[in-house]
Amino acid sequence: MQSNGCAVVFGARPVAGLGRDLSGTGDGADGKQVEIWADSRVPIKRGSIGGDKRHRLESLPMRAPEHPREAERLAAVDEIGLVGGLPDELQQAAVHLASQICGTPIAAVSLVDRDRQWFSAIEGLDCRETPRDVAFCAHTILGDSPLVVSDATQDSRFSDNALVTGDPGIRFYAGIPLKTLDDPAVGSLCVIDSSPREISAGQLQSLQTLADLVAAQLEMHRYNHRITRRSEENRSLLEQITKIASQVPGVIYQFRTCPDGTSSFPYASDRIREIYRVSPEEVEHDASAVLAVLHPDDREGVETSIEESRRTLRPWKHEYRVRFDDGSEEWLLGNAIPQREADGSTLWHGFIQKITDRKVVEAALLDSQRIIRRQNTELTKMADRAHQVVDDVSHEFRTPLAVIKEFASIISDGIAGPVSDDQATYLQIMSGAVVDLNHMVEDLLDSSKLRAGILRVDRRSVTIQEIVDEGRPALASKASSRSITIEERLGDGLPCVFADSEKVRRVISNLMTNAIKFSPEGGAIVLSATAGPGAGEATISVTDNGPGLSAEDIDQLFGRFKQTSTARSIKAKGFGLGLSIAQELAWLNLGRLSVQSVKGEGATFSFTLPTNDPAAILSHYFDSIQSGEVAGTRFALLRALATGGPRADEAGAFLASIVYPSDLVLPGPRDELGQAWYVLGCTDSAERWGGKLRAACRQRSASGRDDLRPISIGLEGQWDRVERFDDAMRETCRVIAKENCHGTARADH
Repeated sequence: MQSNGCAVVFGARPVAGLGRDLSGTGDGADGKQVEIWADSRVPIKRGSIGGDKRHRLESLPMRAPEHPREAERLAAVDEIGLVGGLPDELQQAAVHLASQICGTPIAAVSLVDRDRQWFSAIEGLDCRETPRDVAFCAHTILGDSPLVVSDATQDSRFSDNALVTGDPGIRFYAGIPLKTLDDPAVGSLCVIDSSPREISAGQLQSLQTLADLVAAQLEMHRYNHRITRRSEENRSLLEQITKIASQVPGVIYQFRTCPDGTSSFPYASDRIREIYRVSPEEVEHDASAVLAVLHPDDREGVETSIEESRRTLRPWKHEYRVRFDDGSEEWLLGNAIPQREADGSTLWHGFIQKITDRKVVEAALLDSQRIIRRQNTELTKMADRAHQVVDDVSHEFRTPLAVIKEFASIISDGIAGPVSDDQATYLQIMSGAVVDLNHMVEDLLDSSKLRAGILRVDRRSVTIQEIVDEGRPALASKASSRSITIEERLGDGLPCVFADSEKVRRVISNLMTNAIKFSPEGGAIVLSATAGPGAGEATISVTDNGPGLSAEDIDQLFGRFKQTSTARSIKAKGFGLGLSIAQELAWLNLGRLSVQSVKGEGATFSFTLPTNDPAAILSHYFDSIQSGEVAGTRFALLRALATGGPRADEAGAFLASIVYPSDLVLPGPRDELGQAWYVLGCTDSAERWGGKLRAACRQRSASGRDDLRPISIGLEGQWDRVERFDDAMRETCRVIAKENCHGTARADH
């Protein structure tokens, strides 16, 4: 995408283990300077329209001005409560119908928030939000009438828009403002096409009807929330809803049941004629005409659900059918809030709408889901077989490679006899090829384990100097084969980091191998380490003087089996897994990998690691959870106590081997009772997870080894991952910090 000579790259949806805080500069296709910015929680993907409000977007097209009543409008958006939530079923049905009516591939319900527009329902695109700066709907909300753009490339407001010049290539747009009562528009119902076109009056009227439905449903979101909190405002709420009742394609109503068993609809909007084929007057004092059209198979369920709502005063929500004298049937969805009245009767305030079309779609979707589940089962089996094949082949490669390398070394050292200069050169080339092939085998194994979720991570306190020292010989050998020098710049007084040293060496090795591939013969590479840039972290960087990277190269840099086009020779060939694996291993070490490069001026790859401080470790852990796709709806904190025996670290290594790589095993206090450990992870059931770990500990104890320390595990706390994310961070930090200072050994068995 280009906008005023400056490329704009948006963040894509989060993917487990993918890059974070990627930034850099390079040359665009037209030779102009390119700036790349991305949020710390999402990978970069050129052309995606997903994004985060913290993205820095330079040289954007004309941003829509704020609404004159912006504060009031934003308050309405907040009260609706859909921004950042799950897709809305009714709205999803509405956008599906809008797409069909207008024959467009894309349709959406967009709520325009402070810095973004949120799609509470969308069809045709796999994203949930875009920055407000590029949102067409930010223009739509400024007026009371529809906004129609036949060809965005010819409209001065949008011709430079990143969504027009790039993916998804918007040309046609039609949006209907969504207004709730007298408030300014909170968003729009819109349809989008990638080809210029016109819209008919009939299609526009149909969109307006659908927009009325969505607006009314948004209004219900607002007022149902208010009713639940303050039942005394029900009368006032009903008066406001009545103002739009004649426009709503559904019935707004009050339903009353009395102690004597009679029922009625004290109020019903005129749309009750379409829903139940009765007039409001017919059922004002007697609801029997409505009850008479309930489907015989659904009558008992309706009556039971109403009675349960009456008894508990919980909101009523029920799907059911009605059948009419002509044999036709309709599916309905009812929502209502009950309140007890002084005379003992119960009064519901609610909304009923037709959902027949949605039910048809759901039936088709269920059929599709059954097919998909069956296919997924087969794909899982195939993936398991593929992982096993990769493991078997990779392991089979290791033995002959080791033999070749050993005998090459024997010959090169002259043990088998004199070696000529040419032979020494050939042996050096052969040794380099063996190292390359061995590196490719390691990449395949790591990739296979990462995809299968079986790669284990054992993080502990270690110095960066120790990590670098261990990997130096192999890197020096590889660099010398191309007469490349490696300069180490490890800052003084670097703090210890909390990491899996072997996995960090793999990250450094992959970055260094990549730098060696693309550096010229006789070049230089700088391996450096510094404290920061953030609090409680250190940064390791690899800088080369190779050809550098363009913006397009950076966009696809971390994909599996991807290679850029700047390789100079056959020596640069490989599977293209190195950077992808480095990125995921950095994420598993609670860090983030980034790249800075200017075309023709080399590149710097950097990754961060948390320092060995509980507060820093936990901060990085929660950041990593937000940036990756980790399964589980709850956070759970377990406390393990390893009692008896002298081997303190053995219990921690065992715990790391039985949890998922995205889980955190953190050492706790040690006293006369033993060594404590904390295990923090995401799960759907803390009880089942704790039970699984206890079972593994019991199985370990049953092995008969006298030197194993018995481990007991107890649950310290659990929190909803979405609604109580901040509580989880705060409480976990409090518990671990307190324990590390005053640790009292305790654990539930």
